[in-house]
Amino acid sequence: RAYEWLIPVISSLPNIISRLPSSASCFLLLRAYGGEGDESSDLRKLSSPLLQHVKNSLAGEFGESNAIRAADLLLADVADQTPDRRRCARKVLQEALSELSVEGGSENLLSTG
Repeated sequence: RAYEWLIPVISSLPNIISRLPSSASCFLLLRAYGGEGDESSDLRKLSSPLLQHVKNSLAGEFGESNAIRAADLLLADVADQTPDRRRCARKVLQEALSELSVEGGSENLLSTG
């Protein structure tokens, strides 16, 4: 449960986030979204810089291999047998992909309807 103290530290130092590998930011973001209650809500708020890093990673801003690693980690959790991990990964993917649109169209990659 080291992420409970690591997320606030990393989020307060943006220059550290830019040095994180995509897989590390995805892992921490998944942990921030993984809990329930007030503590998890606080972690989600603090993790917004990590969310931006994951968005940029998935968009390929840090290279194709980093985008693939980030997507692999998120999709592995979406396919996990544990319902909580699947729920958490879907939330993270929806948040991370919500602003990315399909090329040539205005629809979001993930639709809720």
